[in-house]
Amino acid sequence: MGYFLKQSKNYQSLKNKMDINNVLTITLLVGIAMLVPLNSLTNQELVLVQASSSGNQLLKVNVQVTNNAEVNEIGSVHVIADGTGISKDLNNISFPASETVTHVFEFDSEDIPVGTGFSIEVVYGDDVHKRAYGVNSESSVPENLDIVIP
Repeated sequence: MGYFLKQSKNYQSLKNKMDINNVLTITLLVGIAMLVPLNSLTNQELVLVQASSSGNQLLKVNVQVTNNAEVNEIGSVHVIADGTGISKDLNNISFPASETVTHVFEFDSEDIPVGTGFSIEVVYGDDVHKRAYGVNSESSVPENLDIVIP
């Protein structure tokens, strides 16, 4: 009978340890369960803040001008969105001889939505105009246009 009592004490001791482990496990699980909704709520708030603060994504238009002449040229680059009245200009740009220069223009994609066309115009030398045309195919993908002068 002494052996049985000794075994019962061990059993009680082991049972108490299991209860403590269960309490710790449950506490940990409840803590994690509480953090998950807070984390997802925080992410939703971040997404809403990004959507409202930036409003939209940027449309980037990369204009590459290659000057194949043996002389440097000075000119302007104009990007004009079709039917919107929106345009951006860079003036007094150097187009070095036998080199390509790239200029990046950024627009709010709400102003120039997907499917909207735009034109690029390079004016250089003695009022020489070169044009290229593009379409905003995706707001997240830069549009690349190349113009070769002269």
